[in-house]
Amino acid sequence: MAENPLSASIESLFHELRGSASFILGIHEVLDQKLPDTAQKLWDDLGRISEQVLIDIEDQMGNILANIDSFSPAAASARIGGLASSWENKVEQLSLIANKVSDLHIQLADSNLNTILNEYLPSSIRGFGRIVSLGKQIRPEDLSLG
Repeated sequence: MAENPLSASIESLFHELRGSASFILGIHEVLDQKLPDTAQKLWDDLGRISEQVLIDIEDQMGNILANIDSFSPAAASARIGGLASSWENKVEQLSLIANKVSDLHIQLADSNLNTILNEYLPSSIRGFGRIVSLGKQIRPEDLSLG
């Protein structure tokens, strides 16, 4: 049986979103309790928001995939666009937190952890933002291609 193009398209987007959000949460976990006290509240917020986003992606996109037969490409693109709009707000919150942490000019003893904090975190948030933007721009015809 041939794979449903709608399912394949949404599943691909789901994996991109989930992977990107998981990476941000992973950065949080690696650096948790390693930042100075002045950054801990911001860091806790970053962890909470990234975890909420990941759970929402898994729940909402998973629900679409589980019920894919009840969605037309038009309905699926509208639903994904709405979800992506809500995630765009989370991307902005994560970016703001990363900028505030950056403004603290934190230097950790381990150079690898510094790289994770000062390079990987901001670039991961930007990458997640690009994927979310793509989700907002999905058109029905994008979901019906094989």
